[in-house]
Amino acid sequence: MQLPDIMVSHPVSLSAINGSFLDSKIEIRPNQSLDRALFNKCRLLFIIVTAAVAGFSFLQGNWFAPFFALVNVLVLSLVVELVWRSQDFEEQLWLENGKVIAESRHGARVQRVEFDLNWVRFESDRAAHCAGTLTSHGIQFRLGGFLNAEQRKLLAYRVQDFLRRAQAAGAVNEDNLNNRHQAKSL
Repeated sequence: MQLPDIMVSHPVSLSAINGSFLDSKIEIRPNQSLDRALFNKCRLLFIIVTAAVAGFSFLQGNWFAPFFALVNVLVLSLVVELVWRSQDFEEQLWLENGKVIAESRHGARVQRVEFDLNWVRFESDRAAHCAGTLTSHGIQFRLGGFLNAEQRKLLAYRVQDFLRRAQAAGAVNEDNLNNRHQAKSL
């Protein structure tokens, strides 16, 4: 099953020593093709073109062209900036020291929740307009609220698979640790 570009999984090593699943991460973010520097260059190009057209119109006798061009540039720059900033967020899910870490970042605001691997569960929730909710001990963390219905299904499948594999890898690692302790005591 091919994941859309909006969901990117970065498995560093899925088959490490002892079947460890510790280096896998699920990242979900809107497709932002422009970084901040490229966004500002595009805005500058828009301003230059608008100013050139307004200057040409001014030379042809349209005395109000520069004023309307200035208003146009300011309004459109503000709107494009707001749209670009609204897409500046991401959600991540990874495994670290036997805990499932879920993190949501929207601009400078970061929400981070840690779940015990043995207690966390994922519940798909189509009615809540998200892929699902990670829950454990009364703590809930919603994932994929900005995705469309098809992408939510894919994300729900991916998260369930991630948790299943992480819990299996955790059980294998615990068995290896218990075997080492038993060998040392003999």
